[in-house]
Amino acid sequence: MLWPFSLAETLPSWVIMILTVVDLAIRVLALGIIPGNRRPTTAMAWLLIIFFVPAVGLVLFLLFGNFRLSRKRRAQQDAVNTRVRAGTADLAMLESRYDGPEWVGSAAELNKTLGSLPMVDGNHVELLPGYPDSIKAMAAAVRKAETFVNAEFYILSSDHVTDDLLTAMEEAAERGVEVRLLSTTWGPCASRATAS
Repeated sequence: MLWPFSLAETLPSWVIMILTVVDLAIRVLALGIIPGNRRPTTAMAWLLIIFFVPAVGLVLFLLFGNFRLSRKRRAQQDAVNTRVRAGTADLAMLESRYDGPEWVGSAAELNKTLGSLPMVDGNHVELLPGYPDSIKAMAAAVRKAETFVNAEFYILSSDHVTDDLLTAMEEAAERGVEVRLLSTTWGPCASRATAS
């Protein structure tokens, strides 16, 4: 609770009820507000201090928790957006005739507004139900590749799910396809030779 438990004996029950509702509202709002535009570790630290030491955590967050992105991060995003707009200037003139679900159109508009990437016709998107299905689809696409394969993963490891994809990449590289794989973390069970 946001208020000292020892006060519970001296306060009227209606005040305790109001404080309880305020406490719950602050915790729910914290879950919705604090993670936005923050690194996950920073957001988690703020949430933990607010949940375990609420009065201190809330005061510290109100004093030091910045609700806005730093100037540096905004400048970096602006620089990227400028480069993307320059590279997609010809695409911006094209009018997309998208007739799919409304939520996809609104996501594409959000992507254009925040990331400067316009939606263009001539693309195909397939929503896959799970991770193994997506890896199988990627392996099939790699096997059809003729010129290049660019793959990016946050975390990748060689296991029973990814072996087919990694094998397809090796086969593509052997037949002369340029294969590039970017991964920030290579899982602990990975022990494959890289294909270039």
